[in-house]
Amino acid sequence: MPYDSDRVKAREKLGHPTAAIDEILQQPWMDAGREGLSPAQIITEIFGLDVRAGGELNPLSDAEIEALIPKAETCLRTLQVLRRYGMFPPKGAWTSFSTAVSGQR
Repeated sequence: MPYDSDRVKAREKLGHPTAAIDEILQQPWMDAGREGLSPAQIITEIFGLDVRAGGELNPLSDAEIEALIPKAETCLRTLQVLRRYGMFPPKGAWTSFSTAVSGQR
């Protein structure tokens, strides 16, 4: 595939918010002996495909990649606001995503 600067720019624009989302999601799991979905798997669930470099972006057009950017930015802003108001990460370590979602500890 020839070099496509628009494609590279679109991937970079998508990469910034998804990397920040990954960083935020890592926090609750970092030191816990976690079970369940990893942050990368959660991001894949959010977008419906693996948006990491080398993931499932190759078959997408530049326009399809660009269309994912607002979703990534909105998700990032949501997590940032939840974190700002003390709602994320939760108090205490999660042992699994399902435990966290159910509110049990």
